[in-house]
Amino acid sequence: MENEKSKRPSSGIFINSSSDGGITWPTRSIVVDHINTSAPMEDKPYVVVDNSDLSKYKNNVYVAWTHFQNYGSNDPADSSQIYFSSSIDSGKTFTSPVRISTTGGDCRDSSNTVEGAITSVGPEGEIYIVWAGPKGLVFTESVDGGKTFSPEKVIGFIYHGWDMKVQGIERANGMPVTKTDLSNGKYKGSIYINWSDDRFGDPDIFLKYSRDGGKTWSNTIRVNDDSLRNGKAQFFTWMSVDPVDGSVNIVFYNRGDTFGNLTGVTLARSIDGGKTFVNYKLNVDSFDCNNKIFFGDYTGIDAYDGFVIPIFMHFIDKVNISVSAALYHFKPGTQEQK
Repeated sequence: MENEKSKRPSSGIFINSSSDGGITWPTRSIVVDHINTSAPMEDKPYVVVDNSDLSKYKNNVYVAWTHFQNYGSNDPADSSQIYFSSSIDSGKTFTSPVRISTTGGDCRDSSNTVEGAITSVGPEGEIYIVWAGPKGLVFTESVDGGKTFSPEKVIGFIYHGWDMKVQGIERANGMPVTKTDLSNGKYKGSIYINWSDDRFGDPDIFLKYSRDGGKTWSNTIRVNDDSLRNGKAQFFTWMSVDPVDGSVNIVFYNRGDTFGNLTGVTLARSIDGGKTFVNYKLNVDSFDCNNKIFFGDYTGIDAYDGFVIPIFMHFIDKVNISVSAALYHFKPGTQEQK
C-alpha cells in the first residue's frame, strides 16, 4: 500500500551532508519543516560554511532564505521576509529560524519581493548577507556567529527592479551574489556583490566591493565588455572568489556578439580586486532560447588556486537543455592560462 504520508503537502528546508566524497548521504537535517502544509513557503536557501582558519566560528554552517507568508498572494497583508539559521555541529542540528530583514516585501515573487539572500563569511568569521527587494540591494552583518545582526542598510540600487525581462526567457532576475576574499592577498577581507540590471537600457552585469567590512562601498563596475547601450542582454550571473589568489570570477549568459535570442556564455575574471575584468568566451556553441521551456536561474562557478570551473545550462535543441561545465586553469593571480 502506498505510504499515505508521501501524499501530504509540505514545505521546508533540509540539508544533507557527506563525509565520504559524496558516495553516501546520511539522514537529512531539518532547518525548518512545515509538516503537512504548503504554506508558509521557504524559498531560495543558500548554504555556506565558515572555512576561515582565523575564525573562532570555523566550521559553522549558515543558511539564509526568503520566507513567503503565502506564496503568490496579492493580499497586501501577506509578506516576504529574509530568515536565517545556523549550525555549530557540522549541520546536524540548526537553530530556530530568525527574521533578519527589517523591511519585508510582497509575496508575488517579483521586484517588490525580498529575495536572493546569500551568506558570505569574512576572514575572522564575520557574516555578510545581501538581498534584493523594493529598496534595492540590502546589507546586514553579524560579528557574533549569527546570534545578532546589524540593522539593514541599502548599499545600492537595482534599476527597474530585480525581476527583469529578457527576450526568449520565461523568467529572469538580477538578484545579487555575495562573496568574500579569504585569501592572503592584497584584497583580503573584501566583500563583493555581483548582480544585473538594465540601468543602461539593456541588462548588464555589475559589481560593487567593500574593503572595510561593508561600511563603505565602491562605485558600480560594469563587468561585461560589449558596447554600452547596444541593446544586447547579459543575464543570470554567478560569482566565486578564489581563496588562494583572491581573483574574482564571474560567469554569465552573454548576447553581446549574437543576434536575436542566440546566447553564449562568458567568464569574467579580475585580478585587481574587482576594479577591472577580462572577459573570456566559453567554448560552447551559441544556443537559441525558447520561452516556453523553463530555463531557470541556476548557473554556478567555483575557483581554487587558479582553477576556475563555470557551470551552466544551454539548449541543445528547441526543447532540451543540458548542464555543462568548463575548466579554466590560470597561473594564480594572473590572466595567464596554463
